[in-house]
Parts: sequence; structure tokens; C-alpha cells
Amino acid sequence: MAADPSRFDGPLSGPEFAPPAFPTVDVTTMPRPGDAQPDDRHITATVRKDKPFLMDDDFLWVQNIDTMPVEFAWNRKRWVLQPGEAKAVIFQAVVNKLGDPRTMDDQQIRFQDDHGGRGIILERYTELKRLFAMYGVEMETLNDVTIKEGPRKGELVKGLHSLAPKCQIATLEGYPIQFPAYDHDMLPFPIVSTTAKSINSDVSRALDELQAENTDANRRISELESRIDRLLQAQQGIEA
Repeated sequence: MAADPSRFDGPLSGPEFAPPAFPTVDVTTMPRPGDAQPDDRHITATVRKDKPFLMDDDFLWVQNIDTMPVEFAWNRKRWVLQPGEAKAVIFQAVVNKLGDPRTMDDQQIRFQDDHGGRGIILERYTELKRLFAMYGVEMETLNDVTIKEGPRKGELVKGLHSLAPKCQIATLEGYPIQFPAYDHDMLPFPIVSTTAKSINSDVSRALDELQAENTDANRRISELESRIDRLLQAQQGIEA
């Protein structure tokens, strides 16, 4: 059976990756700052990881599809992308420019990874307010709007989606990543966190060490009391 020649026209397609597995990850939900009460607890829940983990210090593949150069910056380092150019850019620099894709509505998330890194991810609206301020967005508008009345009637006010630089972003493995600057209602990406089992193991080990120290301290105290008793008894025998 002859192969269809049309299938081989043009350049080869990029690498294809197997669909990700579905492991789980523990995330801790924290109460909002203004709503927190003394009795509030941090609730840890296990969620399915059906998207790639996005971790600090990882690199993403960023292509500038805008008509102007785009500059990303983090920790005194800069990545300047000319129109059409693509580079690997550190995750924090992309988050600083386009918002954190791990943010959730009305929830703060505390995380801890396997490398000792810890952090707090603010709620989605707080992250959007930061982007509004950075790009000078009026009236916290997401899409372009035309003022219908008042002294500025007929004036076009650009929203966040228009003012944010246009980029296509993916992991180095080719998984596309969306950001709040482009889609404020996007589903959050999963957060790396140590498992509850490992945390409980650390706590148990610390308690065992503390108990051993207390046992040793009690033994030394008992020995000291015995020596004092013997000295007192010997002194009383001399005085008698």
C-alpha cells in the first residue's frame, strides 16, 4: 500500500510527548488575610496533578509574538526578546510580567517543595491588581472599553489583555502555559508541595529526638539527686 505523499509535505512536526500521568499533590489552603479568624485552620487537600508543576527557578520557552520588544527581568537579570524571537526565560520573570498561573480565586496557597523552598501564592484578584498597577490599567478593566458618558465620552480605555505583551509560552517539554494577563478566568496550575506523609515523618522524628533528650535529662537529674542525698547522709553521720 503506497503512502500518502501529502503526509510528508513541509517540515517535520515537533516532538510528541505522552500524555502526563495523574499523580496527586498536597496543597494547603489558607484563609484570606481580612477574613482570618483565630479558630481558622489551614486545610490540606490532595488534588490531581493533570498539568505540569511550575516551580521557581525553572525555565519556560517564551516567544515574542508582539510588534515591540519584550523585556523580562528577575534578580538583576534581563531577558530581552525582539519581535518573533524566542528564548528560555526563568519562571519568576514571566510571573512578574504576566501574573502567576498557580493563583486561585479567593484562596491563598502555602507550599513547600522537596528542595526546601517555601512560599505563599496570593489569590487571583490580588495578582490581577498588581498587573493593573504595573501596566497603568484604568478602572481595573480587562478588555478595552469606550467611555459612554462624562467629559471623557468616546475615549477608548485599554484593558489588561491589550496592554500586556503578547507572548506564546510553553515548558521546555512543549506543554503550553497560559497566564492571568491573558485569561483571568484560567484554571490554576498545580503547586509542588511535600506530601503530608513526609511532613508527619519529620514531626515524628523531631518528637522522638525531643523525648530522647528529655529522658537523658531526667536520668542526669536523678543521678545528681542521688549524689546530693549521699552527701547529706554522710554529713549527718559526721555531725552525729
